[in-house]
Amino acid sequence: MTLEKLLEQHNQETNDYRQERARRLLALQKSQNEILVNYTVLNKKTRKVVDALLTKQRETWEQMEKDEYDLLVHVQSQEKEFLMEQEKKRQRIADSLTSAKDKSKDRGR
Repeated sequence: MTLEKLLEQHNQETNDYRQERARRLLALQKSQNEILVNYTVLNKKTRKVVDALLTKQRETWEQMEKDEYDLLVHVQSQEKEFLMEQEKKRQRIADSLTSAKDKSKDRGR
């Protein structure tokens, strides 16, 4: 795989992640709105507790999403680093083969 193809794949993975994240966020907001609509008759104290729980749920969700994105970025950077190392190894081998050919030609003269 070439570096360009890897970067293309990473861009696609990132775009897919963002689309999935948007879907999950929409589902979270919808479920939280349903909770609020169904519990509009709560007294003030209970309402505060429900609001605090929903806020905590959103914060936890955001942290999980951040962690998932960080993991995606980390894996992608590891893949890129591995590919670049492979490319360096290939280049060193090619250089040493070229160097060996040149030396053998010089000996033949």
